[in-house]
Amino acid sequence: MTGTTASHIAEGTTVDGGISGDCQLQVDGIVRGDVAVTLLSVGEDGKIEGACKAESVEVRGRVLGSISAKQVKLLAGCNVEGEISHEQLIIEPGAIFEGRSLRLQRPVAALASSTTKEVTGQKSG
Repeated sequence: MTGTTASHIAEGTTVDGGISGDCQLQVDGIVRGDVAVTLLSVGEDGKIEGACKAESVEVRGRVLGSISAKQVKLLAGCNVEGEISHEQLIIEPGAIFEGRSLRLQRPVAALASSTTKEVTGQKSG
């Protein structure tokens, strides 16, 4: 699994600038800038002001900006303002989401390739 290194922005800490890396990031403080990591978790007191990009994003706190991830979980008590691009979106009761949700589709070329492999496999098997 990628993203085995874990990083933490503690409560009371403010980061002005973007963060990126092949890691897990827990934000309990404030990040003013774009975040691009493997796994992103925003704690109850955490706040991100910027775009978030990751394989998986879990929000308990606040995000002001876009989120792009395969899996996005908005947990009770969170507040998200912005566009969410996702393959899977979970919104718990009590979560606040103001913006637009866009479901990501597998690229057409990838779909055609996997369909061709399946059909080819069926004919030869």
